Amino acid sequence: MGVLIALALAVVAGIAGAAMFLFDSSRTAAGSAPSTVVQTVTEFVDPPAGEDEQPEPEAEGPARPASPQMPAGATAVSSEALRGEPAGSFRNVYTGSSVTSAPFAEAVAQAWRANYDRTGALNDTITAYSPVTGVSYSMQCNDNGSYVTCSGGNNAVVYLA
Repeated sequence: MGVLIALALAVVAGIAGAAMFLFDSSRTAAGSAPSTVVQTVTEFVDPPAGEDEQPEPEAEGPARPASPQMPAGATAVSSEALRGEPAGSFRNVYTGSSVTSAPFAEAVAQAWRANYDRTGALNDTITAYSPVTGVSYSMQCNDNGSYVTCSGGNNAVVYLA
């Protein structure tokens, strides 16, 4: 580092000396304006190894399947699931019982995703409001690596893939 400072000082001193030489009035020809020379020196120095390196982002676990095998009786309710879009974003929502309404399944999915975004927990208990019954229900959600199953309320079952 000291060598770089010494080099920088030498360059500055050289520029100052050149400027004094060029601006010396006894060296300027009669009737001509003194000229100015500006020299810019840019030096790029690599940082010491390991000092400026960014850490690799940690993997969020194994990739989720794009087409998980859903349980028998699972009925697609979200637009992503109805269009057959690849799974893995937890936006493919399915009902898993005849007493689970599509609006409640969507509410469970929204509550689960908000909890996941806040905590990072795939397995957790969430509360979701049913627009059909006007009641909030507690739902226990568990991940099996392919999809999340949320069950609770009055025998409600929701799958998120």
